[in-house]
Amino acid sequence: MDFTISLADKFKDVNKRLISALGIDTSNENVRIEWDQFLNLKCFLEIFTIVGEDLENLWLRTLDPKGLSLVPIEDYKEFLERIARGSMSNQPTAVSETFSQEMMKLMKLENCISEKNSNFIDMTKLKYKIKVEKAIEIELFNQLLKQDCLF
Repeated sequence: MDFTISLADKFKDVNKRLISALGIDTSNENVRIEWDQFLNLKCFLEIFTIVGEDLENLWLRTLDPKGLSLVPIEDYKEFLERIARGSMSNQPTAVSETFSQEMMKLMKLENCISEKNSNFIDMTKLKYKIKVEKAIEIELFNQLLKQDCLF
């Protein structure tokens, strides 16, 4: 994590969540990764060459790291804001806050809020919107990783 250029300006918890989505154990700082994991890490976080279903699956695992199917809206919103902001600022910026709020509007418009409890994102619905309907472009999330995407 310490040597990945694209993660240098991200919060450590955000980095761990992104890396965990690739199946890498982030609880052990001395973990050794396999060559294919290293390549996937570079392709996902630095050169942005993972596309299609592989990219969709990575982001869905990142957005729902515990596989709960219901993610608290506040956790979801905070994660998006923190990844958009980066660790260079202690407080949300106008850009990161706006991005997070707009993504929440998108979740509401696309009916990804749980019907049973409006405090949760229904990941089953989000997955359907991303993978089947293609109503939510996965590249929206990928833009968060690109160094100059929000400036």
